[in-house]
Amino acid sequence: MTTGRLHMRRYSFGLGINVIRNYRLRIIDQMLNIEEAREATRQRISSVEFGFMIDENGPHYFVAFQTPGPNWVRGVKYNEQPDFFDHVGYMTKMAEKGLTILSGPFMERAGGLNGVLADGGMTIFKAADLQEATKIATDDPTVKSGMLNVDVKMFWVPFHE
Repeated sequence: MTTGRLHMRRYSFGLGINVIRNYRLRIIDQMLNIEEAREATRQRISSVEFGFMIDENGPHYFVAFQTPGPNWVRGVKYNEQPDFFDHVGYMTKMAEKGLTILSGPFMERAGGLNGVLADGGMTIFKAADLQEATKIATDDPTVKSGMLNVDVKMFWVPFHE
């Protein structure tokens, strides 16, 4: 092979490497642009213009869904159930300990005690983890007596003021 052809092959091989390098650089630039676009979108979504923010590390609470248990007296209003005031006492203690965020019965018609209460209710509360939350919810004397069943779920709050 002549020196000219060898030089030409080295030159074209060098061009091929440069093409590959340039292609890789373009891909990296595109990836960076995609990440910049994602971040810009996150910032737009998180902006105050929506009246709330998205908090990727938002707080976690627990929700206890209370429904009629095996000892629920059918046809008797929630607030007239035999163990109702034991439940109210337990909910009051939770609130005094600073655990309760929101708690109350489901309603068929608004109006508080003058409205129409549905069977069951819900409590949003604080706990260290699901195990502790389940213990708190099942320690309710009306759950122990069978008036209420309870189902506890963890609740993440990314949307808040």
